[in-house]
Amino acid sequence: MKLVGIKKIIFCILISLTSLSFAQFGKQKFTDLADFFVTFGPGLTTSSETNGLGNITWQLGGGITYQINNSLSVDPRFCVFFNYYKWDPENCQSVISSVENRTSTVTNLLVDIPLAVNFKIFDHKINLGAGLGILSRIGLISGDVDKNEPGITGTVAEDHKLIVKNFWNKLNFLYPEICASYVYKMMNGMSYGAEFRFYLPLGSLISNKNMNCTMGAISFKVCFL
Repeated sequence: MKLVGIKKIIFCILISLTSLSFAQFGKQKFTDLADFFVTFGPGLTTSSETNGLGNITWQLGGGITYQINNSLSVDPRFCVFFNYYKWDPENCQSVISSVENRTSTVTNLLVDIPLAVNFKIFDHKINLGAGLGILSRIGLISGDVDKNEPGITGTVAEDHKLIVKNFWNKLNFLYPEICASYVYKMMNGMSYGAEFRFYLPLGSLISNKNMNCTMGAISFKVCFL
């Protein structure tokens, strides 16, 4: 499926959810229906070269919980984190690397749009959701690695080009997700709690029949208006 077609599908989903929201709530203000939140915590990205073990990085994120009705919300969000990568010639894919074997240092921006079912019991709130994430990765050759050094396919620079190109090939940027969160509303109006997110690597599953770059995260969550 072409990238343009995927963008059209995502756009149509957003338009449908927005239309449903306005039909349900009429002229209510956006701030009456939305909670803003920030998150921070550890995340794991797996590598097919190390029997599923990858590396753990700290992730900083934020987003909006927008109520469609009393029990359903759409929760667009983002998070930023960093990884090291190298090239796997056997499976022709980019894989998470240790510091010692790294070729590229990568900045990750993960944007996802889950649809969640909400359960409220007094000041307690639980969200259970599923959706789709888009992972944008920007890679640079690691600072202390010489681009002219011998690499896996030739030079380090040639390996790096393959790593970065692979990020956008074969749906490697698409991640179906499931998520769950719990928050408790305090007397000051802010809510505190935790969330769990799990992402399946659609590209790796389809192209290489493996779970390379599967992601999971557990974060502290703060919600406020």
